[in-house]
Amino acid sequence: MSDYTISMRIQLKEGMNEIQMILRASGSGPNIDALKLITEAQLTWTPEVNGGAPIATHEYNVDDVWQGDLPETTYIFEAENADLSKCIPNSNEPGWTEWHGGDDHGDPVLNATHRVSNDRIASCFNHTDGNQITWRINCEGEAKATLIFRMCSGVWKGTGEAGECTLTPENFEIKVNGVAIEYDPILLEGRSGDATVFGDMDDFVIALEIDLKDGVNEISVTLHCSDKSVGPNMDALKLVTEADLTWAPVSNNGSPIADYGYNVASFPEPDPEPEPPAELEGKEYIFEAENADVSKVLNKAGESGDAVESWIGIDHGDETLNETSVCSNGWAAKNLNEQVGNQITWVIYNNSETEMTASLVMRCANGNWVADDSTGDINETPERLQFTINGEVIDYAPFTVKGHTRLPEASPNSQYGLFADYLLTTELVLKPGENVITMTVLVMGAGTNVDALKIYTDAELTWVPTQNNDAPIADYGFNVASFPEQA
Repeated sequence: MSDYTISMRIQLKEGMNEIQMILRASGSGPNIDALKLITEAQLTWTPEVNGGAPIATHEYNVDDVWQGDLPETTYIFEAENADLSKCIPNSNEPGWTEWHGGDDHGDPVLNATHRVSNDRIASCFNHTDGNQITWRINCEGEAKATLIFRMCSGVWKGTGEAGECTLTPENFEIKVNGVAIEYDPILLEGRSGDATVFGDMDDFVIALEIDLKDGVNEISVTLHCSDKSVGPNMDALKLVTEADLTWAPVSNNGSPIADYGYNVASFPEPDPEPEPPAELEGKEYIFEAENADVSKVLNKAGESGDAVESWIGIDHGDETLNETSVCSNGWAAKNLNEQVGNQITWVIYNNSETEMTASLVMRCANGNWVADDSTGDINETPERLQFTINGEVIDYAPFTVKGHTRLPEASPNSQYGLFADYLLTTELVLKPGENVITMTVLVMGAGTNVDALKIYTDAELTWVPTQNNDAPIADYGFNVASFPEQA
């Protein structure tokens, strides 16, 4: 007996996992001693007695398998009812489907387990390089789901024979909401026999966990092969999730609409985009965070001195993002979310002789890392991120700094740098003389990458910027060497 490594990486979902070994041909196959998993996870199982074999004693045996909150619903979205407008066979007529309800696999068990759902498939997928199938599915709220494709080999070698092929992320691209899914190579075995049967339909788990956004989600498969040597016949997309899903299926080439109880005529209208904020009154003053007092911004190690960083040259991979999401002066303050008590202080001088009203805006970007090349939303509230002026707490409406997944063609770290303006208040009161504005992190994880504080007012403001690290001093025309002496 020897150990054989099948895969260096498999995904185990939380809860019950099922690993199967299926013999595809009689007369061959190994004697199996054991399955071994090497992982840092804590695993348990419930062994069974078979043929009088003793139960091997391991510290991870349990009497009952974990019965936690398992996904409740398996949704089936037929390929023949998806968007096939970009799936072109040799005949150049998009949306080709075929009836396979009468396929005989030559064995009752195979007929029961490998039949085609809804009796139809999206066929001829491998006929044209660039062929694409798209499913659009509406999700009520954000959710996680297991992604499964039911498919078989679509490589036709001759009458009664289908060839095997191996799908990879390079030749069979899978995207969820525009983001490519990485997966291990999938072998679709060939088959000899009835001319109407390409292969035995099987379910293939692509990803144990994908993110579904609130609203319409787009899942697509795209072929990248020009010689017909690779490509599946697609039966259906399946999603296993606790979320409520619906979709609006369509008929292609006369294929019947499968109705499993979650079809809709159309998707709900999305919430309207919020109205753009009214133009703020008064002169715009920009007080760069990298030129403020950042001496109280500490990193995870509790050290100061690296609180500002250059964003010069960041390419977001999109012209619009590059125009609207840039960092003013090319630098920003970072590490805010790494320590409770982190604080930035701006000292601004009001040269007016009376109190003046102003609007206060923070320009910032998301610094909340959640995965490779991706940041998550930060929901800032006065209880998490506190602003004060002259010691008085500033009340502001909660706001969400949206996360972002880096586009493939973008620069590294661009997901952290989608800077935008967030209005805090239109009722900021500036007293004559010095005004001290602070931003303080009250909860671990709060805080963002801060570009600048902006003030809109009719008052005449000045400040004394500070040099931090190698950040240049921004000069917008209201810098001074020192404030007037106050009585």
